[in-house]
Amino acid sequence: MKKNITDYNSYIKNLNVHISKKIIKEDIISLEKTIETIEKFGFRGYSKGEQNGVFLIRKKDNSFLNQLENYLGSYTGQKFLKSNNLKKENLKKIKLITHRTDNKRAIGFMENYNLYFIKLGEYK
Repeated sequence: MKKNITDYNSYIKNLNVHISKKIIKEDIISLEKTIETIEKFGFRGYSKGEQNGVFLIRKKDNSFLNQLENYLGSYTGQKFLKSNNLKKENLKKIKLITHRTDNKRAIGFMENYNLYFIKLGEYK
């Protein structure tokens, strides 16, 4: 019997973590690694290199920024903002750094203590 895949929502390290079913469907290992990394390292601000955890996306990370901006401009992104009662200007763009060999990162948004991972972003 096929398991019904839904969004993942949990409270980890003083953070409300929401992981979209798109990530879960695309790569269940990402879900496990995401949860494990957040539990171990949590939110760490800006990356200093060679560290795992949830980090703010820097302005030089054009690939991730463009992917998130395109998402927010889409119908799905507008629906996401409305259903979570979020305002675009209040969101910080985040990425999850964990050991992956395929250059993909869970990316999304943070508002206060809420993390929303919406997709696997390609690091180019």
